Amino acid sequence: MPYIHTGLLPYESSTVEVEYHPAMTNGNGEQLLQPVIEIAWSAGGFVRLSISVHEARAIARDLTAALATHDRTVTNRQE
Repeated sequence: MPYIHTGLLPYESSTVEVEYHPAMTNGNGEQLLQPVIEIAWSAGGFVRLSISVHEARAIARDLTAALATHDRTVTNRQE
């Protein structure tokens, strides 16, 4: 998996905002734009990403797994 370095450091004062934007349709109900999840991250700089709902679900799944690994690692160190 490639590592993307944005130049932003994970500061304690970082802010992350996530918004859902529903699909945009025309007057006939035809979908013009797919729904997207927008992530805005500010940490000594600013990054804004728009991703599909499918991509957001994949990221959420992978973040959950990574955080579970982290939590197990931290717990094992404390024992």
